[in-house]
Amino acid sequence: MGVKNLFLTGCATSLISLNLFSQDKPNILFIAIDDLNDFVNCMNGAIRAHTPNIDRLAKQGTLFTNAHCQAPISGPSRACIMTGLYPSETGNYLQVNDDNIKRSNKKAGESVFMADYFENYGYKTMAVGKIFHNGDGANSFDEYGGRFDWFGPKPTERINYDPAKLPHKSGSTQTDWGAYPEHDSLMTDYKVAEWAVSKINSNFDKPFFLAVGFLRPHVPWYVPQKWFDMFPVEEIKTPPYLPDDFNDIPDFAKRVADAPMMPTTEELIKSGEWKDVIQAYLACIAFVDAQVGKVLDALEKSKYVNNTIVVLWSDHGYHLGEKNRFSKQALWER
Repeated sequence: MGVKNLFLTGCATSLISLNLFSQDKPNILFIAIDDLNDFVNCMNGAIRAHTPNIDRLAKQGTLFTNAHCQAPISGPSRACIMTGLYPSETGNYLQVNDDNIKRSNKKAGESVFMADYFENYGYKTMAVGKIFHNGDGANSFDEYGGRFDWFGPKPTERINYDPAKLPHKSGSTQTDWGAYPEHDSLMTDYKVAEWAVSKINSNFDKPFFLAVGFLRPHVPWYVPQKWFDMFPVEEIKTPPYLPDDFNDIPDFAKRVADAPMMPTTEELIKSGEWKDVIQAYLACIAFVDAQVGKVLDALEKSKYVNNTIVVLWSDHGYHLGEKNRFSKQALWER
């Protein structure tokens, strides 16, 4: 799934058709996962990750298997989701902060963020982690828990991949992979889940909209060793790959695909690291699925369980060797 959204709802009612004028307004638990492709087990992708918690959510609700993002990069995709407008309408094609989305043109300026919409109908709005691409979420929600250590923690030196040390690479990237840190509790997403759980266990005098933004499996692919151990390298499958796949695409598409700081499939085949990268990506998915599970478990044990709609989505997918690339930013579907 190069660019498909994973979009699940925890009940059969679509969020779009939600009647906010009803007296018994449901709470909304809005879960975002960065760079998640169709390796999620219930999506039946070319490779299957270990995602029991996302899978159980899919079984309880509606699974959208043909929902596509409007731009295969975080900024415009998230702006689209949070405003309901296409990038072509807002003019947002790059990695914009939440407070800059409405400055691009008149239509964008008149848009209503999703959280504001719920607030206008009497909801308490809360968020933690990555919901918009960047910016201070405190400007967009009644209460914001922060992003903690952003994409960290990170080791003092890269573990497996450093384009600065490769003569044929240029540009910067967070791309790297390896077992780090030692404990889950040091991970940003662990802290995001803990904050979300604390809110679910709180008392509110009004319905709530709670947005929970997880970072993994966004690079760097660092998670503790136990998550890597779930996917032995010798059992890893690789996705379909054609060495001449660029031959039939236009020059502009080739320029988009040329990410000079990123590894290519050919390079990782030669170095023997292709399966290592996929292992790291799968490990990150398994880790973030466990954090999703903590939040879902808290909801199921709470007094809000029978009056909460759960939505889970990703801003876009990610290539793991297909089309000779390890990145996003290409509007392509298997």
